[in-house]
Amino acid sequence: MAFTGNIFSMTASTLSQEMFILGVYNSRMTKYYWQTMFCDFKTSFPQVTVGSLSSIPVPCFTPTKNSERALHGRMVTLVKKMLELGKRMADEQDPYVRNAMETKMTATDRQIDQLVYELYGLTGDEIKLVESVTK
Repeated sequence: MAFTGNIFSMTASTLSQEMFILGVYNSRMTKYYWQTMFCDFKTSFPQVTVGSLSSIPVPCFTPTKNSERALHGRMVTLVKKMLELGKRMADEQDPYVRNAMETKMTATDRQIDQLVYELYGLTGDEIKLVESVTK
């Protein structure tokens, strides 16, 4: 993973790797990590630096291991789904359809969180802690 001048131009070796990282970075687990490691108790937007962002421990995979490749693939599929829902939501005018899309986005977000918990090997108690702190 390489970072350029700001966090908005993060790159990885492949698009699927970037999507995988996007899923991890936008999970409740990362929110918990961020609040634990970099909380300054301000109510304003937190300062995000390249150093702090690159310190987030993103799981590395061995593409030859079927189980790791499957987890990586699941994450990429969920992130693609979330991005597609976001695009469709931006264009949707019907409030009932938007509501249904929000429900799908929430469910997809939850699936991503569960996958991240699995990737990091969190126990049930650890998951409860993460979810209680990141409400």
